[in-house]
Amino acid sequence: MPLSPGFEFLALDLQEAASLSHGNIRDHLDGAVRDAAGKDGYGYVLDVFGDESAGDVVHRTNGKTLKSKYTIQTQGQKRKATIGDGKPVMPRVVYDEEPKQKEADPKKPEGLQLVESAATLERIVLKEAKADYEIKLIAPGKGSSAFYPAEVLKRDGPKVFKAGTHVYLNHPTQAEESQRPEGDVKNLAGVLSTTATYHETHAKGPGLYARMKVFADHGQLVEEKAPHVGMSIRASGNAESGKSKDGLPVLKELTSAESVDVVTRAGAGGMILTESLRAKEKETTEMEEKDVKALVESATRPLLENITKLQETLTQSTSPVKALEARALRGDATVEATKALSGLALGEASKQRVIESVLRGELPVKDGALDVAKFTELVTAEAKREAAYVQSLTGGGKVIGMGTSVTTETDPAKIAEAQKRERDAIEQDEKDAASVFQRFGLTEAAAKSAAKYREVA
Repeated sequence: MPLSPGFEFLALDLQEAASLSHGNIRDHLDGAVRDAAGKDGYGYVLDVFGDESAGDVVHRTNGKTLKSKYTIQTQGQKRKATIGDGKPVMPRVVYDEEPKQKEADPKKPEGLQLVESAATLERIVLKEAKADYEIKLIAPGKGSSAFYPAEVLKRDGPKVFKAGTHVYLNHPTQAEESQRPEGDVKNLAGVLSTTATYHETHAKGPGLYARMKVFADHGQLVEEKAPHVGMSIRASGNAESGKSKDGLPVLKELTSAESVDVVTRAGAGGMILTESLRAKEKETTEMEEKDVKALVESATRPLLENITKLQETLTQSTSPVKALEARALRGDATVEATKALSGLALGEASKQRVIESVLRGELPVKDGALDVAKFTELVTAEAKREAAYVQSLTGGGKVIGMGTSVTTETDPAKIAEAQKRERDAIEQDEKDAASVFQRFGLTEAAAKSAAKYREVA
C-alpha cells in the first residue's frame, strides 16, 4: 500500500535522524563554523560534545580556539546547524584508566608501537600542493617510545618510510582509530615526496631524512602554526627481547610506518625549525648590511693603491717624454720662425725679439706636430709689429719684404745707419725699462733681465 505524502516525509525524516552519526554531526558543524569565520577567514571543528539536535562544539576560528553552543534543526528535508557566540578556551589533558587487555586486532600490526618526533629543516611557506620541504624523521638514540640504534634506522628506515607515506593533522585518538582505522581524509595534510634516507653528517645531525609535500588546502593552516607545533612519526617495530637502555626497550627492527603527523607536542624534542632558520637569515642579512661596506673597502683598497702607484709611475715615465716633445716643438718653431724672417730687412735684434715673443705664446699644433701655416702667420704678424716699432724710433724708410704696403730700401749706408739707430734705441729702451723695474724693488741684474725679455707691444 503506497504511503501518503505526510507519512512519506515522516519516514524520510526518521531515516535521516537514524543515520545522523557523530561524523554527520561534525560535517554539519564544519559548515556552520566556516560560515561564522566569514568570507576571508577560516575555521574548522576540533571536538563535539552533544547529539544530533544540540550541544557544544570546540572550534578553531581565525586563529582563536573557541567553544560555542550549537543547534541542528530540520528545515524541510534538510538539516541546518547554527552556532552561537564562542568563548575562548584552552585544551587540557585528562588521563583515564587504562582499558583491559583485549585480543590483538588483526588489522593492527603487532609489536612495539613507535611515536617519535620529526623536524622540518626549511622555512615552511606552503601555498601550492607542488611545494615540498625537507624534514628530519628521527635521530638515533633515546626517544619517547624506544631507544633507536643508528644501524636499525639506517637499515629499516628506507624500507618503511617510503614516498607517499601520509602526513596527518594530529595523531588519531583510540576512538578514531577504532571507528576509522584508515584515517580521516579531511585531516590528510600531505605526503612524503621522497623515500627516507639516513645521513651521517647532515647539518642537522645524523638521522632519517625525507621531503614532505603539503597539500594546498592545508598550506595556510600549517604555515601559520608551524612555529608553534611539531611533527611526530607513527610506526611499528620489534624490540630486542629482555634488553633495555635508559629505561626504554631497544628497537630491533622497524616493521611498518603509518604516517608522519603534525602535532601540538612532538616527542624526543621534535620541532619545526622555521623560527631558528628565520633568525639565522636575519642574522646573516644584518651582518651583510653592517659589514659589506668594510668588506668591499678592504678588498678594493689594494687595487686602488696599485692604480695610484701605476698612475704615478706613468706620470714619472711620461714626464721626460713630454719634456722632449716640448723641446722638439720649440726647436721646430725656432727653425720655422727663422725661415719666415730670413727675407725681411729687420735687424738681428729685432728678429730675435720676434722669435722670443712668438715662442712665449702657445704654439699651434696639428696631428701632434707644429702647424707651420698658422705659426708662420703668427711670426709675420709679430714682425709687422716689430717693424712698426722700429719705424717709430728711426722715422726712416720701411722694412723690406713686409708686403705691398712696405717700400724697399736699397742704400746700404742708410740701412746700416737705421740698424744702428735701432740698436741704440733698443738699448736705451732696455735701460729705461730696467730703471723702472729697479724702482719696483728688483735688483739691478733682475731688472736688466726683465727689461730685455719683456713683451714689446
